[in-house]
Amino acid sequence: MTTKEKSYVTGKEKYLIFCVHGIGTTDEYQEKNITDFRKCVRKILTEGHYKSKYDFEIQMIDWKNVVDKTKAIDRVKKLHIISNVSAERTMLNMTIPDAMFYATPEYKIQIQLRVSQLANEFYKKFQEENPETFKGKVSMVGHSLGSVISYDLLLR
Repeated sequence: MTTKEKSYVTGKEKYLIFCVHGIGTTDEYQEKNITDFRKCVRKILTEGHYKSKYDFEIQMIDWKNVVDKTKAIDRVKKLHIISNVSAERTMLNMTIPDAMFYATPEYKIQIQLRVSQLANEFYKKFQEENPETFKGKVSMVGHSLGSVISYDLLLR
């Protein structure tokens, strides 16, 4: 699976965006999300902000190989807190267990190390490939648990 996207516009300053996924993502869903995100950025650049001085590169940070999927999913399923089925409780049952899973020392350190390792590798490679146009600007976006991981790393 390739998630690297070629630059949308040439000759502009490069801006790197890292996307960090949640725990429940599949390869297909992850690829669809990154493709949709790239399309949205491209549309914004071509229709609304065509005078932008940036050329965006979007890179997925795929950390899920750090954990045993079956074990992780079973563990998350066991963490459901509220059994009554209302919309609010369903939303809580879908989000809080992910954060609780990530908070376990067994996985938190492994996940943080993997995400920071991949981000640093992508950053260095991108810098080497774009020495004239990449000035070091980076953003991180996350989905679900990916937003918690990103926030946690940015606090360090």
